[in-house]
Amino acid sequence: MKIADLLSDITPLYNGYKNKKGTLPANISVSIMWEIGYFIDEYVQKTKISPHNLYREIYGKSESKVNISQKSYITREFLSRCFRIYKIFVNRDDIFNLLPNLKDFSSFREAMPFFDNPDYKLSPDVQSDLIKLLNSDKKGSQVVSELDKLKKSIKDISNPRSQKLGELDNDVKIFKSFYNFLFNVIKDSDYETCLSILEIDTNHFDILKVLSQNTSSLAQEGVSSFYMNEVTFANELLFKFYDLINKLIKPVDEKVRRRFRRLIPPERMIKISDYIFALLSSNNFIEIKSKIK
Repeated sequence: MKIADLLSDITPLYNGYKNKKGTLPANISVSIMWEIGYFIDEYVQKTKISPHNLYREIYGKSESKVNISQKSYITREFLSRCFRIYKIFVNRDDIFNLLPNLKDFSSFREAMPFFDNPDYKLSPDVQSDLIKLLNSDKKGSQVVSELDKLKKSIKDISNPRSQKLGELDNDVKIFKSFYNFLFNVIKDSDYETCLSILEIDTNHFDILKVLSQNTSSLAQEGVSSFYMNEVTFANELLFKFYDLINKLIKPVDEKVRRRFRRLIPPERMIKISDYIFALLSSNNFIEIKSKIK
């Protein structure tokens, strides 16, 4: 199965969604995204490609030493959300049975963790109340506000210090320090200067490619990762970050990864994977740098 076949299936659906986004009933929007997710799942099952790598292949700027040409304007975030929606509902009819009066798509988007994140699993009674809220006549902003309160109440109850979130403080500090460091180096430097500051050269590119892939894979559980060799970098921040990612991708660390995603948003993981990817060539660097503001 070729990626062009996948695009021929999902592009008309995406265009229809985008062209009518402002007027489509919210549950219709969810159903269109579910159908796109169906085709993504079919392609993933047949080709064995990881979802995140597929999104890069579709949107371009993939994990290679040169940019992969952009095949579509469908963003990685949108594709990821479609695949996630497909995994939530067994079939499309379930969407309309569960959400017949959904007024606002953003309300459903904010409620998605309650459907697919074990950390936000609700009791049957609270789940029933959630469905009533999503189908209510309340404004989207009101629904989102109530969802935020529910999320916070769950964190306050299920996430005390005894759950060892505090043990991740140093890991979070390493991630944020390297993120800010790399962001500013790319923003303020040219390509050669950036490599010099990081004390890396072409001999490191294969290692950095894997680092970028594995950092991106942390954004969602179940995505394949690649083996990382033990490596020592001259730049201390890069070395600590590499060691952190190597630790997090270990198969036995699923619970740790879930906790880590509660402290570092998955979107931030994807962004820093792109910043690392920028180091692989001057073309990559220019492309990524142009998006930094």
